[in-house]
Amino acid sequence: MQLKVALSVEIILTLTVLILTIVSESTSSWIVSGSGVGETSLGLWQSCANGRCFAITDAPPFFEAVRAMSILAIISQALALFAIGYAFKDPKYHPKMCTSFLSMAGLFMVIAMAVFTGKARLSSYGYSYVLGWVSAVANGLVSIVVGCLHR
Repeated sequence: MQLKVALSVEIILTLTVLILTIVSESTSSWIVSGSGVGETSLGLWQSCANGRCFAITDAPPFFEAVRAMSILAIISQALALFAIGYAFKDPKYHPKMCTSFLSMAGLFMVIAMAVFTGKARLSSYGYSYVLGWVSAVANGLVSIVVGCLHR
């Protein structure tokens, strides 16, 4: 019974971090300038100005790197969820796989956020950017929690 409770907690935490990462990756508020009607925002995939959004097709190379690292983080988080789900069927589950996937996801997000921070060098970051950093830190924390739950 204790194992099922621990696995349920892991699923909830990992799913929460996955949702944070997906929201951060998919929204267009990494960089924000102006306010009200004249607000302009820029995300990894689209740019919005005056209520109209356009896809970013010719992104600078550092955008491509941030996109790639973020996608790798999402894939690692999904694999961690799969590993936790598989643990319900196989009682001999060892948490190292899940902890490894979550640690890798955290590392991918830290790299993505560091590259973006180093290249963008702005002071008007939006909520998507903040969620990216929250996701990076949360991945590490969830990985530690998963390791501790199985001691």
